Amino acid sequence: MERSSLEIGSKALVVGLGPIGLAILLLLKLYGTIRIGVVGRRDDKFRLQLAERLGSDNIYQFEELEHQARKWPERYDAIFEATGDPRAMALGTSLCKSGGRTVTVGIHPETAAVDVTDIVRNEKMIVGSYSFSLRTFERILDLMDSGQLDPRALITHQFSLEDVVDAFETAASRRCGKVLVKP
Repeated sequence: MERSSLEIGSKALVVGLGPIGLAILLLLKLYGTIRIGVVGRRDDKFRLQLAERLGSDNIYQFEELEHQARKWPERYDAIFEATGDPRAMALGTSLCKSGGRTVTVGIHPETAAVDVTDIVRNEKMIVGSYSFSLRTFERILDLMDSGQLDPRALITHQFSLEDVVDAFETAASRRCGKVLVKP
């Protein structure tokens, strides 16, 4: 979140609705973001509905938005790419407004291609975010301790350690938020 340089009143788009993308959505609500859009795959109905319950203002399907991005009327101050799909980088940077940032947290199995001319002419930035600092970790714990951030909203399934195989199968099905395994 800190890598995005978001200010109160910004508009943000989260591309990818796995547990990390959904957690970013929760944090964006705390940052005073005035409009939050999310992008998920067409077959991610469960996660698209979960994002709506968590407070997303606009919900888009990747397959539809991907082909309309250049003509899409709305641009965002910050894009959070959390998919692991290289196509999402091109989508994210194209929906980023002039001077905005695309923060990528997704790990891609292959090289992502972006329109460098668009990035240069519109002074967009791409920032990678792989880990967190001790300060960030402490801030998240403080938000949780104060009740402002409740990560339980992300947990949709819980399994015992004996049922860990079922837990992994559920997570792989993409019909879930965060899957929790308890000893």
